[in-house]
Amino acid sequence: LGGLQPSSGCEFVGGAAYGDTLYLIERGDTAGGYRFSLLAYDASASDDENTPEMLVIDLNAYGNTVAAAAANEYELVFATESVLYSLSRESGDITESPVGGITSLTFFDGEPYYTTAAGKLYAFGGDKPVLSMSEKISVASRRGTVAFADGGNDRVTVMRDGSQSDIRVKNPAAAAIGYTGTLFVASDKNVVAFDGNDQVASYDAGAIITDICVDTADILADSLYVLTESGELLFIDTRAQGTPESVTSGVTAIAARPDGGVFALGSDGGVTEYFPSEDGFATESTGVTAAGGTDIDSDRAGDLFVLTDGGISAYILSGGVYGAAEQVQNTK
Repeated sequence: LGGLQPSSGCEFVGGAAYGDTLYLIERGDTAGGYRFSLLAYDASASDDENTPEMLVIDLNAYGNTVAAAAANEYELVFATESVLYSLSRESGDITESPVGGITSLTFFDGEPYYTTAAGKLYAFGGDKPVLSMSEKISVASRRGTVAFADGGNDRVTVMRDGSQSDIRVKNPAAAAIGYTGTLFVASDKNVVAFDGNDQVASYDAGAIITDICVDTADILADSLYVLTESGELLFIDTRAQGTPESVTSGVTAIAARPDGGVFALGSDGGVTEYFPSEDGFATESTGVTAAGGTDIDSDRAGDLFVLTDGGISAYILSGGVYGAAEQVQNTK
């Protein structure tokens, strides 16, 4: 097919292929604006035999260019800036849908799908996205299980023992995994517990939840630390009917301590340790101050990692004392 040229005064603006058929969409100027034509070539034919078949003389497409196109055995779909078109390969009939901002088209299991500039994936004819771009995906892992809380798509993807499953959850903001494998998901004002894919409990925090983590030292039952939208840190003991208990306020982010309790990043950048005691909660300052910190995590050794606008800083624990910040990634 080397040497294919558009008609005089025209240009190719889109194309798609299926089997031995190559479809090219041609655009030309007319007094009334742009005119689109669809050409079909047999890719198995020699150049001498390859005379294009003009399937549709005038597509009557609205727009200046073709943003995307795809084909399968039965139809060709293509999109301009504001309209999505479907052409039946058998009858030549065209259907139109007023859909703008399409960036790509493809077929899966015989059905056309398209993505939009807003970062959403739709099935052709559907008015709800199949997938959406997520501003934040929260990840939790423990004892061979990994969970991804995908807030943009109302689902939690769980990978365990070589298998993967999706659990539908409304607005999942964060996930945590208990010692026995129970999955906890923050959903609006509730922490929802799952055994496998089955919901087994729900705990009301009384406020919108932004993050959760489990107390890693509690292996007999699951104790949870919950951070609310207002910066309040709550403790939920699942053995006590899940009634939340206030720990402190003014918290920006939390992370589980490797030997139990929780690290809390305060709005002032200070990192404090909290852990249950006979009189409520004991506190201990780490001596770490990370001005502008927005998120925090810890590894098994107890080292701290703090995210700021400028990157990720590590605070290494040695002899019970945290060292000065070491930048491990610069985001600027």
